[in-house]
Amino acid sequence: MESQKRFLQQILSVGIVLFFMFVSIGCNNSKDTETTSVNIGGTWTSYHVFNNNGETIETPAQYTLNIVQSNMNLNATLDINDNVTAVQIPLTGIIYGEDFNLSGKLNEDHYLLSGIWENNTSIQVNLIKNPDTTQMEMHTILMRSLRLKVEAIINKYDFSKKCGDSEENTIVLIHGLNSNEGIWNNLINQFKEKNICDDFSVWTYQYDWTKSINLNGQDLLNKINLFMPNTQPVIVAHSLGGLVARSYIGQRGEVKKLITLGTPHEGVILAEITKLIHSFFPNNHDLDSLSDLSPDSDFFANLNANEYEISQQTKYLVLNGIIGGSWQWDGFNSGWKWYDDYPTLIKAGYWIYEDPILPKDDRLENDGIVPQYSSRFESSPFVERVDPKQFAWLCHDWLPYKDEVMSFVIEKIKELPLSK
Repeated sequence: MESQKRFLQQILSVGIVLFFMFVSIGCNNSKDTETTSVNIGGTWTSYHVFNNNGETIETPAQYTLNIVQSNMNLNATLDINDNVTAVQIPLTGIIYGEDFNLSGKLNEDHYLLSGIWENNTSIQVNLIKNPDTTQMEMHTILMRSLRLKVEAIINKYDFSKKCGDSEENTIVLIHGLNSNEGIWNNLINQFKEKNICDDFSVWTYQYDWTKSINLNGQDLLNKINLFMPNTQPVIVAHSLGGLVARSYIGQRGEVKKLITLGTPHEGVILAEITKLIHSFFPNNHDLDSLSDLSPDSDFFANLNANEYEISQQTKYLVLNGIIGGSWQWDGFNSGWKWYDDYPTLIKAGYWIYEDPILPKDDRLENDGIVPQYSSRFESSPFVERVDPKQFAWLCHDWLPYKDEVMSFVIEKIKELPLSK
C-alpha cells in the first residue's frame, strides 16, 4: 500500500494532460437533443501527456480509463501502470448530454474527473486531486480518441474519363494512400460547374497503392500512352499520388503541369509513418509503397538522381496544408483546443512531428501525415510553392475536396494555355 501511495505521489506531483485513444468500441454517437447523453463506455488508453501549464511532459506510465455506462450512470476505473507499479482508482459518476463527471477515492486522496465529449473521436477531461483543498495538487486534461478500424482499400487498376471530349487538353487526377478515384468526385463536379470540361477531358487514375511507386508510375505511363498519346496532361495528385506522377515523369512521361496536394516529396520518417499505417491495418498488409516512402529508400535515391525528372520540376506546383491548436486557459476547463475538428489519426500524427517535448529546432510543422518540408519539396530549387498560410489549418486528408483548394486548382488550370 505504501509503495502504491509513493507511486501515486510521484505520478501526480504535477498536473498532466493525457491524450487517450479508444481501444474497445462502445460508442453511440447520437445527439438527438441537448439532454441526450452520448455513450462513452469502453476502454481508453493515453497517448499524449501535458502538464498543468500546457506543456508536454514525458511519463513512463500507461494510463487506462475503463468506463461502463448505463443510461446516464457511469462506473469507471483509472489504471496507472509504469511497468513496475500499478494502481487502480475506482470512480463513479454521471453523464448529462456531452458533459460528464467521475469521482473516487484511493487511500486518503479524493479524485474528480470532469470532461466533455468533443466529437465522435475524442473527449477532453480534467483530473483533479483533492479538489476540496485550497491548494490544487493536480490538474489534468485528458483527451480520448477513438481507435478507428479503417479497412484497407485495395483497388483495381482503372483509367476512366469523367467529363470532356478534348483530345489535346487533358487532366489526370491521381489519389493517394488508402484511397481511390472517388476522392475526386467533388472536384470533378466543380470542373463541370466551372466549365473546365468544355476545354479539357478529365480522367482519373486508380491504382493499387500498396504496390511499389515505380510499378504504378510505369502503369500510369502505359495508360496515358494508350488513352491519350502525344499529349501533355495536367496532373493533379494527392499525397502518394504525387510520387506516382513523378515516377511517371521520371520514366519519360510528358506533363504540362503537375499540381501536388500534400505529397511527401522528400519522404516521411518511416518508423513514424509506420505507426500510423499499422493503426489502419491491424492485419499487417504487405505495403511495398511504405518502404518507398522512407527518405533513404532506393526509390528516392533513384528519383533524385533522375536528370530528366529534375528538368521537369519547373512545371511543378506544390500545395500543402498545416494543422495545429493552442492551449486555452479557462480554469478547470483549460485544455488543448484544435483549430478545427481534425480526424483522430491526424491528431495523433501531429504530435509525432511537432511534439513540444522536442527541442524547438526538431519540431516539424505538418498536416497530420506529412511534414511541411517534405510536402513543400524544400530541397528543390525549381518548383513553385504556394504560400503555406493560404491553406493553414487544413489537414492532409481534406486537401482534395475542400472548397478553397478546389477553387485554387481550378484557377491555376484556367491560367494554362490550351493546346490547339
